[in-house]
Amino acid sequence: MCDVFKSIQTGNLIKSFLFFWVIFYLGTIFDPYNQGQLSVVLMLFIGILSITFLTGLAGQISLGQGALMAVGGYACALGVLNFGLNYWQSIVLAVLSSLIAGWILGITAARLSGPYLAGTTLVIALAIPSLANRYESVLGGDVGLSVDFGNPPQWLIDAMGEIGFEQWQLFATLPFASIALYIALNLVKSRTGRSWRAVRDHEIAASLTGINVQRMKIFTFVVAS
Repeated sequence: MCDVFKSIQTGNLIKSFLFFWVIFYLGTIFDPYNQGQLSVVLMLFIGILSITFLTGLAGQISLGQGALMAVGGYACALGVLNFGLNYWQSIVLAVLSSLIAGWILGITAARLSGPYLAGTTLVIALAIPSLANRYESVLGGDVGLSVDFGNPPQWLIDAMGEIGFEQWQLFATLPFASIALYIALNLVKSRTGRSWRAVRDHEIAASLTGINVQRMKIFTFVVAS
């Protein structure tokens, strides 16, 4: 069984590496506009993976996934602009903030299902823009917050020559998308993934097999955040 799991992990690692190098190659041949568009696609790709966990794998209907992404984005931007953190520290802050938001939402979701869950998550999604406008001096209102994420490292410039803003944005986003893909592929085949599918297909049957349904729902929102 251990050998099978290691084989699956190796296969998923190969898939993630292929994904990385294909997108990297496209980033070297695309014009700046398409490089910028591809970087946005990668950002949305990470959000799509989280929806795949939440709705596709665990069967939890959520219309507020954008709100969780916004929490992480605002936390990262505020960390750089207001708290004097560097980018890596801000990324850690963003991850922790999203995990906490997902945990809070998961506790609520564990007691709801169907349209009630969808309605609750929709309210949260609609609340974020209102909060941004209410505290415009801090959150930037409709425009949001703008953060300069620095310049490409010198070793990358030496290897590739001049790197434009759009291309650097793509290369900075690509590792996170590749890591997210690798984690997603492994989770689908893991014991946790099987538990999520069991909860999705029949909560009572899953409970009878020893799965803590409420805990699994909360964990789903935490991972998806």
